[in-house]
Amino acid sequence: MTDHQGISPQRRSRIAAIQALYQLNFFAGEKSTADVLADIENYYLKYDDDSSSKEQINMNFIKELLNYAAQNQEDIDKVISERLTAGWTLTRISSNLLSLLRIAVAEITKFKETDAAIILNEYVDLAKVFENEQGSKFVNASLDKVIKNIRG
Repeated sequence: MTDHQGISPQRRSRIAAIQALYQLNFFAGEKSTADVLADIENYYLKYDDDSSSKEQINMNFIKELLNYAAQNQEDIDKVISERLTAGWTLTRISSNLLSLLRIAVAEITKFKETDAAIILNEYVDLAKVFENEQGSKFVNASLDKVIKNIRG
């Protein structure tokens, strides 16, 4: 049984969006955004063994984030690249962390009604799950610069 206690539906939706973008980039050219969204929906809504999973994610939010990130990936990558510490490039960032950063920048850009501090804290916490403490520090520094630039 999957443990969903303590994980908000919004956080689970962010995790699913990161997984979807990772999958989309991994299968570049082989799977469409619609295919990847169907896979995510299939996993979270049909095969997840917790019967409450249907209430635990927001597919509309995931679709909006994934579509925005996929359609604007070049611009998002530019935003990330311009705020990396000297000596860092996108190719040096792990695929997991890059997917997380891309989705975070998409949310910062698209969902301006969501408080930037909440978005920052969520993705820093998720970086600890997807990577480690060092990855979370990297995400914190990178997204802090992005937020200051995009949101002022």
